[in-house]
Amino acid sequence: MKLLIDTQALIWFATDSPELSAHARIELSDPENSLSVSVCTFWEMGIKVSIRKLRLPVSIGEFMNRTMGGYGIALEPILPIHVEIISSMPFHHKDPFDRMIAAQALSGHFSLVSNDSAFDRYGVPRIW
Repeated sequence: MKLLIDTQALIWFATDSPELSAHARIELSDPENSLSVSVCTFWEMGIKVSIRKLRLPVSIGEFMNRTMGGYGIALEPILPIHVEIISSMPFHHKDPFDRMIAAQALSGHFSLVSNDSAFDRYGVPRIW
């Protein structure tokens, strides 16, 4: 199964937080699943670190390198098709990062690992 990991789920997975659901942890740990994260996830994290809304145990660069390499997570780029999808999406989610993640999940046929039920209204298969 192709999984796209939402920002909060990625942080909880990488820091081994009990906030991550047991089901999400099982799916993220299954070697049969391919894991991806959106470039906008790291963009969002970088902004939140800079305004001190997010604290990480290491620098954002080190977090990205450890997460990507340590868990074999692929980086999902932002493509023109994603922008096209966003342009016609209803505003079920006002957060621009989450809207991009929804567009990428839809376009790439990913199941999204997220605790945010707002994604359900876009028809994105969600694991939590």
